[in-house]
Amino acid sequence: MFFYLVVESFRGDSWEECSEFIQGVRNAAWKEGKIRDLAWMADFASINLSAKALAWYSRLPRDVQEDWSKLQEALVAQWSTSDDQDGPQNVPASAAAHSPRGREKMGWSDSGILKAIMEGSDSTYYVRRRTEDEDFGLTEDASQAVRFRFDYGSSSTLLEYVLY
Repeated sequence: MFFYLVVESFRGDSWEECSEFIQGVRNAAWKEGKIRDLAWMADFASINLSAKALAWYSRLPRDVQEDWSKLQEALVAQWSTSDDQDGPQNVPASAAAHSPRGREKMGWSDSGILKAIMEGSDSTYYVRRRTEDEDFGLTEDASQAVRFRFDYGSSSTLLEYVLY
């Protein structure tokens, strides 16, 4: 049976919009009998992204783009906030380097968490700060991950660790 599936395009304007989008994708998958088909759900979600959300999605690693459970986790990490602020908060990235420019004001356009991929493991890990003396480790909890800023103006890929 085929239903005409209607999900409003997700633009990336707020957490409320994101949560409604996630629910819409889940509802569409349920109606199609695809609630356990993570690839179908990820593909369906991808065709309903626009504006900031589409730009963010295009920078995600392929394994996140193709797996709804990973994509949903990335959406939540990106747009949910504890203080209900609107707008993106995190962008998964693949590499980090210390900024030679120190704490100068730069053209930072995004910040995010750093995902660590361990070859041979099906688990998703994130870089976290273990101690106050700058010791780093891994965690499976994205909420414990340290935040980095991404400098699009850099001539190389540059992420800077953010201290709050």
